[in-house]
Amino acid sequence: MSRIAPNIETLRQKIEPVFHEHHLDHVRAQRCLVSNCRRLGCEAHHLRDVPYTFKTRGMGSKNDDIWAVPLCEFHHQHGGPDCVHYVGTKQEVRWFVSECDVDDIQLLALTFALTSPVRMVAETAYDRLRHLTQIEGGRDALSFN
Repeated sequence: MSRIAPNIETLRQKIEPVFHEHHLDHVRAQRCLVSNCRRLGCEAHHLRDVPYTFKTRGMGSKNDDIWAVPLCEFHHQHGGPDCVHYVGTKQEVRWFVSECDVDDIQLLALTFALTSPVRMVAETAYDRLRHLTQIEGGRDALSFN
């Protein structure tokens, strides 16, 4: 029996945002995603254009920490035309494809969240991934012990 996926706007109303400093520490400890960079000591960049977020973002607000990925300071904010904040929200995904050689940046962000030492972040990421891919079944498919 097939299930019909719920409307994305309905899901947005039910999702609580996840903000957790220990998870951001986990993201910051990774190497920069830019292919020729790979510096340590990163900043956590919150993806702006994700289809499955807790609410429609307003000016100056950020998505929750589930959508954080590591970028060095240069590629995050201070690299002029080479940084992700320079290109803007509409070109963000294209920037990650060209600069980081990443096909699906949203899936990569969820991968960082799934490997988070913070159990609540990992569980929430799994739930969102399950909804994104419309996988049926419960949490038994992935163990958080």
